[in-house]
Amino acid sequence: MKLSRRHFSTLLAAFTGGVLLPAPLLAGLGGERKFLFVFCRGGWDTTYVFTPMLNHASLVPEEGAELAAVSGIPFVNNESRPSVAAFFQEYAHRTCVLNGLEVRSVTHERCRQLILAGTASGGDDWPSTLAHHSTQERLVPHIVVAGPAYTAKYTSSVVRVGDNEQLSGLLDGSALQNSEIEVNPPPARVESLTDAFVAQRLEQAAASADSSQRSRYLSEYSSAVQRLDMLADYAVQTGSTKVGCRRNNATDAAIILDMFELGLARCGMIEDNGSCSAGWDTHEGNFMQDWHFEELFASLSLIMADLDSRPGEYSASLADEVTIVVFSEMGRHPVLNARGGKEHWTYTSAMLIGAGVAGGQSIGGLDDNGHGHPINLSTGQSSLSGVSLTGAHLGATLMSMGGLDPSDFLFDILPITAVMS
Repeated sequence: MKLSRRHFSTLLAAFTGGVLLPAPLLAGLGGERKFLFVFCRGGWDTTYVFTPMLNHASLVPEEGAELAAVSGIPFVNNESRPSVAAFFQEYAHRTCVLNGLEVRSVTHERCRQLILAGTASGGDDWPSTLAHHSTQERLVPHIVVAGPAYTAKYTSSVVRVGDNEQLSGLLDGSALQNSEIEVNPPPARVESLTDAFVAQRLEQAAASADSSQRSRYLSEYSSAVQRLDMLADYAVQTGSTKVGCRRNNATDAAIILDMFELGLARCGMIEDNGSCSAGWDTHEGNFMQDWHFEELFASLSLIMADLDSRPGEYSASLADEVTIVVFSEMGRHPVLNARGGKEHWTYTSAMLIGAGVAGGQSIGGLDDNGHGHPINLSTGQSSLSGVSLTGAHLGATLMSMGGLDPSDFLFDILPITAVMS
C-alpha cells in the first residue's frame, strides 16, 4: 500500500504514543505578531480622508466634504463615501493614522521601494524581513496574494499565490501535468517501495534513539508533515477574488487570514487597485479618489469583521495577533492640474490597525504647502525640533512591533513609539 504523508503522520503519532496536536499548539505558545499589508497602487490623495485641507486658499473644495472626528482621529467626511465614517465609528479606537510620510521621489517603482524597504537601491522590504525572522517555522512566511515584494537576502521567505492559481497547481501537482515539459513520474510500485523504505528508516531511527531524542525528533517531523498537509489541503483559489471589474479585497485578505490562523504564515500582502481596478494614479479625473476610498473602507470593515471572528494561533482571537498596515506608495499634489487631476506628491499617509497599535490618534500632518510636519517620535506631537517622517520610520516601527531591533536593519532610524500600545 502506498504510504501518504497522512500515513506517515499516523505512524509518527503511534511512535510518540499520543494523538497529534493541532498545528496552532505545535507552533508554540510564545506567540508573535502577524502583519497584513494592504497596498493601494498608484498614489492616493490623502486630502480626501487623512489630511483635511478644506480651507486652503488655492484648493478647489470638494463638494459635500466636511471635517469630522471620531475617537481622536480627524478625517474628511462626505455623504458620497459613507463607508469611511462607518469604519472610523467602529474601529477608530484600534486605528492610528500616520501622516506626512515622505518617500522623496515621484516615480512609482522607486516610491514603492522607499515606502516598503526604506531604500531604492536593493534590500528587503518590511514584510519579508519580519517573515524571515519569525520565531516559528512557517511554510509560507510571507504570502503575496497581490502586490509588490522586494527582497535581496530573504527571497526564500516570500511566496506568491499567483493570479492564475500557480500556488495551488504546485501543491496539487497539476502544474507539472499542465506544463509543456514532458513529465515522467515514477510508477506507483516504485513510489510504494520508496515510502516503505522511508517508513522503515523512521522505525529504525526511533528504535535506536533515546526517549527524549525520539520524542523531539518525531514531534518536529510530525509538525512539519501536518503543516505540509494543511497547506496542500488548503485550496488557495484566486480566480474567485474577482467581483465584477475589481478584485475582492476581503476574499484576498481571507486567504492570508486562513494562513495566519493555521500558523502557516506571518505576513501577507494584498493590493487595492481602486474602483473597477482603475488605479489610484489620478492624473485626470481626481474625483475617482472618492470612489476608491469608499470601496477601500468598505472592504476594510469586512476584513476587520472577518479578523474578529477568527480564533488565534496561540490566543483566543486572531485580532489579538494581527496588525493591518494600509498604505500607498505616494500622495498627490494638493492642487488640481488643468485636466482635473493631481500630479504625484512625495508625502503620503498610512494606517495601522489592530494588535499592538495605540489607536484613536492621528500622528503628523501637512502644512499649507502640503509638506509633512516633523513630529516627536515618543509623543506623536508635531514639533519644530521633531523628526521628519519617511518610509524608513514606518519600517522601524513595524520591526519594533514585531519584536525585532530596527538598528539591526536600519541606520540611525528610530521607531515611532507613539504608535505602539
